[in-house]
Amino acid sequence: PEPPTTCPATMDEAFHRQPAQSAQSSSGGQFILLKRPVGYIPIILVFLCILAFAVEAGYRDGCYGTRIDYTNFDNSKFFMFVYISGFIIELVFALVLGLGSMALRNMPFNFWLFAFSVTLSWALMGLISCALFAKGIRDVDDSACNTNTDPLKFAVAMGFFAFFIWCIHAFFLWREYANSPQIASQTTTTTTTTVIVERKSEEA
Repeated sequence: PEPPTTCPATMDEAFHRQPAQSAQSSSGGQFILLKRPVGYIPIILVFLCILAFAVEAGYRDGCYGTRIDYTNFDNSKFFMFVYISGFIIELVFALVLGLGSMALRNMPFNFWLFAFSVTLSWALMGLISCALFAKGIRDVDDSACNTNTDPLKFAVAMGFFAFFIWCIHAFFLWREYANSPQIASQTTTTTTTTVIVERKSEEA
């Protein structure tokens, strides 16, 4: 009989190389989600939310010798709440997505559907809070008080920008949900069941 073409040394080398390659693959895939829009958009939203609420919180001006801040404007606290909460939510999403797909598979619920629902809800709240706060700023501009509201207008502009980015992120999250293994398996099962029922109907 001919000797084996693969010597033991080569087999041993391949055995030790395989775990190293899979470890390298898993470590490289850990951050793959951050390279896709669904992963890096939360990071953009974190900075937009910081700009929105930080500029608002730092606002100071005067009106007839009285010091005023953002709390003197209608609906400013609601705007602050929405964008501080949005900052926390997007920071959590960025951290979860940074852990990679293994963390998502270990969750007892579909992360993509949950993230889509929260993102779409916060996009709506962001739009409402921006519109209400913009009205509060306009009311002060129309009053006799000569106050510089440009910083607050900048905060509202960042809020509107975040609203559009939230909508884009919701679209990518829905795509991930539609392509998730759970939905794919349900679709396959439904299709298979339909085919079996049709075949039985034809045989009958």
